[in-house]
Amino acid sequence: MSETTPRFGLPLIAAGQAQKHVPVNEALAQLDALIHLSVLGRLSTPPEGPEEGDRYIVGTAATGMWAGQARKIASFDGGWQFLMPREGWLCWDAAANELVVFTDGNWVVFSSGEGGGGGGGDFQNIPLLGIGAEADETNPFTAKLNAALWTARETDDEGTGDLRYVMNKQASANVLSLLFQSAFGGRAEMGLIGDEDFLFKVSADGTLWHEALRIDRTTGRALFPQGGVREALTENRIYYVRTDGSDLNDGRENSAGRAFQTIQKALNAAATIDFNGHAVTVQLGDGTYTAGGVVPVTVGQANIPDFVIKGNAAAPGNVIVSTTSASCFVTAAGARVRVLDMELRTTTLGHCLQAVAGSVIAFDNIRFGTCARAHLSARGGLIECANGAYSIVGGAQQHILCSDTGAYVETRSNSVTLAGEPSFSTAFCNVSTNATARLNSNSYSGAATGVRYIAEKGGWIETLGASATYLPGNADGIATSPGGYS
Repeated sequence: MSETTPRFGLPLIAAGQAQKHVPVNEALAQLDALIHLSVLGRLSTPPEGPEEGDRYIVGTAATGMWAGQARKIASFDGGWQFLMPREGWLCWDAAANELVVFTDGNWVVFSSGEGGGGGGGDFQNIPLLGIGAEADETNPFTAKLNAALWTARETDDEGTGDLRYVMNKQASANVLSLLFQSAFGGRAEMGLIGDEDFLFKVSADGTLWHEALRIDRTTGRALFPQGGVREALTENRIYYVRTDGSDLNDGRENSAGRAFQTIQKALNAAATIDFNGHAVTVQLGDGTYTAGGVVPVTVGQANIPDFVIKGNAAAPGNVIVSTTSASCFVTAAGARVRVLDMELRTTTLGHCLQAVAGSVIAFDNIRFGTCARAHLSARGGLIECANGAYSIVGGAQQHILCSDTGAYVETRSNSVTLAGEPSFSTAFCNVSTNATARLNSNSYSGAATGVRYIAEKGGWIETLGASATYLPGNADGIATSPGGYS
């Protein structure tokens, strides 16, 4: 039978042992020294004038009465007794204000990491940490709090006075964000979300998200996709539209992954910015578009040519806008735009180009295809093709319809090519209600069928003395006073 206990080495009472109080008192003294172990410090030299109950960890360079007792617990009880620690014993060092553990024959600062202490009171490689709540694999750090504070370590505490909170993600396509929830449903998110621009997003239900603010990583400019403060351009801008694009894209690159799919989306994007004297182009890729667009009034547009809807200059027939229930392009309320290099058609309703209420459309290198109403319709607005060329490859009610006071159509010094003998069921040019069409110095090649012109109700067609057969058609024109043709 052993004479001591296996863990603390407490003396055991042998059978028939005399003076049993001696080992009992010795065991109690050792228990008193070891239970809830706490020491006044770690020393190599015995302190002067110790008091009953004082305990220390003996340092590795023990001297004097402690010589040869390195790493043991020194407990003063009328004299020094030395207790040998076992693997894993924990002890509070009051002088250093830290917890130490006995491992591999040494006392080290406690750490939960592998291999024992790490020094400085660090806790390393903790797999889960919950504060007021239980952490799990999804949220390995979980804190349930009513308030939290991060404060800089100040210079008088050996700090710098600064505090920088750093977060990092693996690659550009990953997400690094702060997600704000209500009842554990996402409502707002900010950060680098899927790319490296800084985004602010909001949601009403945690499913459908709206991008409210994007800060461009290369320029620092703030973009407001939902409107609000306008982006002021510092250079010309191109919005790309492709049949294989998406209106969820930003339109800023000629690729399926970045281009818009509809023309109206690109026009709406232009309406959100301040041109700031620069030019904006809506560039259409080759293909057929089944919807055109209503051109918005813009901010900061200096001149008509500074807002352009453009197709393929070398092959305008490769870009086709063909609508069934609306005009291809409409301007109103002062909007101004230039349309270039494409073919326009309407099959049920609508005009190819329509300018109303003080707005302006300029065009060039357009192929006018079959149209349900008029190729060019000005109703209180202005349409012009000055010093350019275009072609007519399909019939319509009118090639030019100009009506209402203030309406004006100007095609002068143009080369107009007619292909396939298009038919105009009302007239090639129909002007009424104090409107004006100025059509001088054009050259028309090819033939058309229908009435050449109708000028009525104060409408005026000005050709600067061209003959009555100047305009295309195979039937005489009609001028009814107070309308006229000159």
